[in-house]
Amino acid sequence: MALDPHHTPDDSAAHAAVPRGSPPVTAHVQAGFRWLKSSCRVLAAGILVGCLGSARPATAAEPSATETNRPPPFARGTINKLDQYHKVLTVLSKDGEEKEFYWTPKTIIYLGPKRLTPDKLQPGDEIAIRHQVNQDGNLSIVRMKVYREGVPRTALEQTEP
Repeated sequence: MALDPHHTPDDSAAHAAVPRGSPPVTAHVQAGFRWLKSSCRVLAAGILVGCLGSARPATAAEPSATETNRPPPFARGTINKLDQYHKVLTVLSKDGEEKEFYWTPKTIIYLGPKRLTPDKLQPGDEIAIRHQVNQDGNLSIVRMKVYREGVPRTALEQTEP
């Protein structure tokens, strides 16, 4: 019988599948493989939980894609009061309702085809406003069109005789 240097009488069952001449499988190598297997299982379970957690159905509280792409609300009326210091204008709608709107440095104001600054607004001007509701509940003007008698509404009206 040939002597195997890796063979010892008490661990013959542990090395039964190991071919002759290969290095012995030590306890620390076996522990490393056990650790690798358990790490892969934990990683796979984490990926599975992450995928299932992110694939939750939409609830009624979340806005749908069509709701987020809507333009801001629209208002039309006449400037009733104007406060340049607080940047507030009160608009009287055709049905008699008064609303306060705030303008910001980002507000765009048009008088016909030309841009206008807020200091040129006057009580009695007819206006159309695109606005949004701020976090504090105030109505903030995004874009405003001012209509005055004798001022063309568009560039096309300006060139026509």
